[in-house]
Amino acid sequence: MGKFNKNPLFVVQKDTVEEVENFFEYFIKKMGLEPVTRFLEQILSLIMDSVKDYPTFMVVQGWLEQFIQILDGLVGNFDSSFLSFIKQNILRKA
Repeated sequence: MGKFNKNPLFVVQKDTVEEVENFFEYFIKKMGLEPVTRFLEQILSLIMDSVKDYPTFMVVQGWLEQFIQILDGLVGNFDSSFLSFIKQNILRKA
């Protein structure tokens, strides 16, 4: 049996209603931070495009891990799915 969300989250803005998967995504959409996330995705994409060899990859991987730890520290225990959201949605697109 599939996972059933008994209390789905919805973002309501003017005339649109959109369902979101977790509180972090809700927060981003509700606060209008989508341009910021797109900007971060573009920066990460540019960084990943510059990786041409293994030593550079290891340096970039260290930077990304530090960045995720900083973001996780800002959020704390606010949302348990924060790291999985970052890894699945932002880093996968980079």
